[in-house]
This record gives sequence, structure tokens and C-alpha cells, in this order.
Amino acid sequence: MSDKTILVSDITFYMVDEDGNDNGKTYRLKPEIRCKELEYLTEGFTEDMLEESDNPYIYKPKSELNFATPRDWNKFVEEKNDE
Repeated sequence: MSDKTILVSDITFYMVDEDGNDNGKTYRLKPEIRCKELEYLTEGFTEDMLEESDNPYIYKPKSELNFATPRDWNKFVEEKNDE
């Protein structure tokens, strides 16, 4: 058993209409909002379930990113996987 605790580094949300269309915006919870369900998200996770990420999205300000919508991000990931 590891003495490490697994936590969430970053989480964003997006909204879609009834047809599944998004507005190209991503959202984060406001700093003053506490969401207990998200606090328990990693409960039961183990180190064996994780792999190191080279995700270019992590730790970059949104202003440095070129992904207008989640679909753009998915297209980027698919292209990277094809390389």
C-alpha cells in the first residue's frame, strides 16, 4: 500500500444543448464552490490505475491553447494517436 494520495489536478466542464452541440466554451467551478462529489472522485484509485501524462493541456493557461472546443481537442488527440 502506497502512502501517496491521488488528487485531481484540473477539471473543466462544457455544456451541450439537446442536440449535443457545444458553445465552444469551457468552465471551471468558482473558487468558493465546494463540490463534495468531486472530492471523492479519486477515492479507491490506486497508483496502478494511473500513467504519467504528457498532455499539453495540463498546466497551461487557457490563453496559450489553440483548442476552441472539446471537439477540437478530440481531433488533436486523434491526430497525435495517428502519428
